[in-house]
Amino acid sequence: MSHYTNEEWRQFICDVLPEEKREEMESHLYSCDQCLAAYMELIEENASALRSEK
Repeated sequence: MSHYTNEEWRQFICDVLPEEKREEMESHLYSCDQCLAAYMELIEENASALRSEK
């Protein structure tokens, strides 16, 4: 199984990917604990950054 990079997950989070790519990555999250962990970590980093900007 291939994995997505943190940069790809950042693009996913920022919703800047084509719909087909987003759907592919979303499906991947359901079957890959490694990518799910990376995604969740990036979500938390983004949430922390948003909180510190306020």
